[in-house]
Amino acid sequence: MMEDVMPMDLPTVVQGLAQSKLAKSKRQLRVALVDQDVVVKSATGRFSSLAGMLTSNEEEAVQWRNKKLRTIALITNRALEKARTFAEFRRVNERDLARRLCAEQRDGAEVTWLRTLWDALERGRALRISLVDTIQFALALESLSPTERSAKAPRHLHCIGSA
Repeated sequence: MMEDVMPMDLPTVVQGLAQSKLAKSKRQLRVALVDQDVVVKSATGRFSSLAGMLTSNEEEAVQWRNKKLRTIALITNRALEKARTFAEFRRVNERDLARRLCAEQRDGAEVTWLRTLWDALERGRALRISLVDTIQFALALESLSPTERSAKAPRHLHCIGSA
């Protein structure tokens, strides 16, 4: 379950899901945006890759859990009716997600200075750069070939904003 103090930009979240490697992975991520019918219908209408991966129905998330599917995220603004079903789920916040992203990017970085940058972004108690900005930077780097990444990555630092 996701516990977040800041409201999430759900259309941006689903657009990122549709364009990510997660939508094409064998271990497919499933996301329940509880009670967000309009966002989910719009997203699945625009992105066919999200069909079966995205729901607004808490009961469907329970079914995923009963099938013992491993990668399930629930994003909600209210207490879940079936909260006991998800009792063993770990709660994560935006900082936890940013740390995971930075660690993955650091481990895949081709050059030392990029590994050092991702390591610096991962550290700290508080989230200094928003998850959205961190994702935008990662996506900008992903669009570059590995041989271009070292030389052209500094041109994309604007994506992470100013702390």
